[in-house]
Amino acid sequence: MTGRDVLRRIRQEGGAVVRQRGSHVRVQLGKCSTTVPVHAGEDLPQGTLRAIERDLAVHGEGDVVAVSQGRYTVVYERDESGAWLARVREVPGCHTYGRSIRQAARRIREALELWVDDAAQAELVPEIRLPRQAQAAVRRAKAARARVAREQREAATAAHEAVECLSAHGLSTRDASEVLGISHQRAQQLRSR
Repeated sequence: MTGRDVLRRIRQEGGAVVRQRGSHVRVQLGKCSTTVPVHAGEDLPQGTLRAIERDLAVHGEGDVVAVSQGRYTVVYERDESGAWLARVREVPGCHTYGRSIRQAARRIREALELWVDDAAQAELVPEIRLPRQAQAAVRRAKAARARVAREQREAATAAHEAVECLSAHGLSTRDASEVLGISHQRAQQLRSR
């Protein structure tokens, strides 16, 4: 089912388009509002259809629109079709999808423009939800990269100190580079630091 199909069905049930930005439409049915992504030729993922149904089934006190705050948390999750669903935690009804996280990230800002005035300048903080095993693998990879970066900084500091010490003992920059096993250019860089 495409976004156009969903819009047609909502209109048949008495709903109305409140606002449109690009390929996203904010609709209202009674006191309930939601976002309908309308990307030409694309069927909506099952997760997005469920979100639209859930938003329109909620009977609240009317639209709850986030106060302009400049910072929003965007939750990214994959549904069973492999699409990345994106929703803004602070703005109920603001959601979209994409085939990749990057595509969903571009689309969510457009969807957010339907709900708040500061969407174009807002900071969007990603919260990517993954299975537990994948989360653990990501944490290990990030920790390893942090260790490598720290060790690289320590190695650069030690090499700088070694070049300075060797120079203080009368070695030329070329000889210092030979002793340390680094290029002459790198030894010059370290010496001039």
